[in-house]
Amino acid sequence: MKKQQISDLAQRLIKKHKIDSVEKLLLGNIKMSDIQWIVMEIYKNMVKRITPLMLVKHYENSRFLKPCTISPKQFMELESDIYELIPDKFIPVELSPVMPIGSNAVVAGVNQGNVLSTVRNIEVTADTTMALTLEAASRLLSDIKLEKVSLCTNQRCLRLQKGTDNYGFTSHFKIFAMCSTWKRKEENSDLVYEELNKQLNFYLKLIKSCENKNFKINKITVELSDTNFTEELIRVYNINRKIIAEEANNDSFSIFNLIDKKINQKVPSIDKKNELILKEMNLSNVINKVKKIEKNILNKIKKDYPEINFKIDMGRTEGLHYYNGPCFKIYNETNGDITPLADGGVCDWLSTLLLDKKRQIFTSGFGTELLLKKLGPNLT
Repeated sequence: MKKQQISDLAQRLIKKHKIDSVEKLLLGNIKMSDIQWIVMEIYKNMVKRITPLMLVKHYENSRFLKPCTISPKQFMELESDIYELIPDKFIPVELSPVMPIGSNAVVAGVNQGNVLSTVRNIEVTADTTMALTLEAASRLLSDIKLEKVSLCTNQRCLRLQKGTDNYGFTSHFKIFAMCSTWKRKEENSDLVYEELNKQLNFYLKLIKSCENKNFKINKITVELSDTNFTEELIRVYNINRKIIAEEANNDSFSIFNLIDKKINQKVPSIDKKNELILKEMNLSNVINKVKKIEKNILNKIKKDYPEINFKIDMGRTEGLHYYNGPCFKIYNETNGDITPLADGGVCDWLSTLLLDKKRQIFTSGFGTELLLKKLGPNLT
């Protein structure tokens, strides 16, 4: 496009949208279709100045372009185990690598700056569980008689923020994810506990299978929680959420330290002493929810896995913007080195997307790449 044509188009755009400052342009009140041609024209002109050697240098220096260090053969073997063990109700799907722009920000409150956005109204998938939720919502909308959808996939994601190096996270990585939806029939439905139990059981079976195949599994811990525990603490003690956000990557942080109460945040079960302290703290609702997790999940599952360390986290702060109820996480510990393996919980994404408060979804993710990278068997 010639300079005069560009100038004419730019003037037309300025007149149409009454743009008299860069600030107005940055406010984003312009249709994407009107701005796409500008950005694409910039890209076309920039590309003309790129040499083959510059491409190689860019490939070598960008953390987003580095290939995965795990062999495709290892992924295939692990995926074979996954699809052999997973309950029949879960339908495997191969998702697109991109999603509608704003998927994570609008529904889950994720910072758009952590997602790779494009000028085509799409963004690169940063969260496989959100991608599955969109697919589930689409299926439910296309069939009004459909009440339940259960999906799973193993997909590569890309996130712009730097990972926690202590855990071995990288800019792009593979995550196995699963989700199940249902329509709540009553306010106190126990379906959420049934789904948590089902997905948690699957992951523990998978970990056991990996252990039998010489994965370097050592000490597995499962932490059960409910984000309503933490929300109740925040409400009763008026805790500043900014402080919680600042401590997001601090494994030693305990929300109970902010209210100066001598109580262990993570316990094998709630005993009389803890129950008395929680009552004194005006947290009777927390006691009731802890007992519900003990009854519906903990007391059942720990009999099947006596070798696993189970805990109840009464003040979980991770995922407060994700989950809105019962949740779990699984990690391996070897000589103090923590490897997070799985995380899941109930959330309101589906009810938000479908504008139906009765719609619920339980999602979870398992770090297949992190598992192979840190705990996988040595190749011969």
